[in-house]
Amino acid sequence: MTTTFKVFSMLGLALLVGCNSYVILPPDGQGQATLNLILPSGVTSQSQQTAPIPGEYIVTFQKASDLQKLSGTGVVITQPHNNQALLKASSAEELRNLPGVLRVQPNYRYQKQLTPNDPYLDQPWEPTDPDTHQWYLDQIGAAGAWNDPGTTTQVKVAVLDDGYTHHEDLKGSHLDLQPIGCNQATGERCLNPADKNDDPYYPDESLASHGMSLIGLIGATTNNGKGMASLNFNAGQQAPIQVVPINIYTPSGSSSTDIIARGIRTAIAKGAKVINLSLCMSSGGVCTNTVSDPVLDQALKEARDAGVVVMASAGNNGKSFVAYPANSVNAVSVGATNLNKEKATFSHYGGHLRLVAPGQDLLVFNGRTDDQRSVQTEYMLNSGTSFSAPLAAAAAALLFSKRPTATWDQVVGALIHSGDDLTDPTLKDAKFLRIDKALQEIGGNPPAPPALRGSYQAHVTVSGVKVNSPVVFAFGTNVANVFSSQTLESGAYRVRATIEDRYQPGKTIYSCEGTMVVAPDDSTTTDIQCK
Repeated sequence: MTTTFKVFSMLGLALLVGCNSYVILPPDGQGQATLNLILPSGVTSQSQQTAPIPGEYIVTFQKASDLQKLSGTGVVITQPHNNQALLKASSAEELRNLPGVLRVQPNYRYQKQLTPNDPYLDQPWEPTDPDTHQWYLDQIGAAGAWNDPGTTTQVKVAVLDDGYTHHEDLKGSHLDLQPIGCNQATGERCLNPADKNDDPYYPDESLASHGMSLIGLIGATTNNGKGMASLNFNAGQQAPIQVVPINIYTPSGSSSTDIIARGIRTAIAKGAKVINLSLCMSSGGVCTNTVSDPVLDQALKEARDAGVVVMASAGNNGKSFVAYPANSVNAVSVGATNLNKEKATFSHYGGHLRLVAPGQDLLVFNGRTDDQRSVQTEYMLNSGTSFSAPLAAAAAALLFSKRPTATWDQVVGALIHSGDDLTDPTLKDAKFLRIDKALQEIGGNPPAPPALRGSYQAHVTVSGVKVNSPVVFAFGTNVANVFSSQTLESGAYRVRATIEDRYQPGKTIYSCEGTMVVAPDDSTTTDIQCK
């Protein structure tokens, strides 16, 4: 988080009590502040009915102390985080009546991107069969990346999925499994936030690991005379990419808003520069473009504010929209192409699609497991936007490796502006991934990525000081996070904001004004209504 504010010192802070009246309050400590803009109902999107987890709600309280006061009252509370917690109840209305509640939202259900019914799905890898070779590495310019001498800094890529297994073509040093202080009561800072522990090993013996296929595409050992190659190679020097596996799936194979948000915060705390999300909000097995998931939106913005690039798969149901969370402005959506660089039949597409990469008949790890956690030796072909996203994630990591101080805008801008144009009319808004060209682009001054259609920009001042972190949000947002857990002097701050369509800069469409009060030694959240 880069947002900083000057605070009033000798004269204290002004508390707005009337239209033009102020009371002087001297600061008496510091507090943690989160600020959101609440948008009018006019900012909407086409959406499908989403599938929340029955009886589970994520509740945001005005202050952390309001949440703490519920202890011992009989309210079922799990996974508290500052002034936010997962609560169980029969209805949202039951929770809105609790003292100090600011906002209640469902705990939405997420699932792995389902694999399409591809004829090569179960075809094993045969080294002498040209149909199973890694054709996709040539298309994205892998050789140019392998021979670029600048990718010398090791970069962490967090894969939020179903964990990892041991595999013959993945060095142990290519994984970062070091704990950072897992809170087993809440699941915060855990490598397995689903089970609230630091063991992200894949547990299911009946199916191959989805996450292990992603990990292989990002970090497989290259130039070792066996298995498959990845972008994780630099002419015999230290491998530039280290994967952080974070298990976000319960034993039933599902995940949720709450678990994914904790996984993102763990990835940030681990120092990851890239996060891969090959998942979507789902309803009836179909990826949806939901109106908004404010809690996950906030976590995605926290990642962007920290300079972390989130690559997310666009969806596998062939819909003309990009699924959530890939359609978030704080993520980079990745669709899938086939051998001919045309849209794969299953890939979602549309105006919010940023990048496309090969995603049909890709060679991946067949990461199965057993009680002994033995080393696996199998490979398979698989298809889906799930497998396009990690190619883009590995590419983003190489850009950070070559230029460690690069910003989010520079990395994403380099990937998009260096990408190939495609002749497929359904992909007119997206660029085809070319890592070799992107590595050349990052050495200069790449422009920021173009604005997405239907995205908005908020210009915010707090007590007259401009907010420095980007306040950009998508067409479907109803709660726009300005900053999270910012340390400020306690007291009152006046908030003003104007909101404009990024395709019509300078034209104000909404304005927001209100007061944010920061409590000493407490975490507070303020919602400012826009109109």
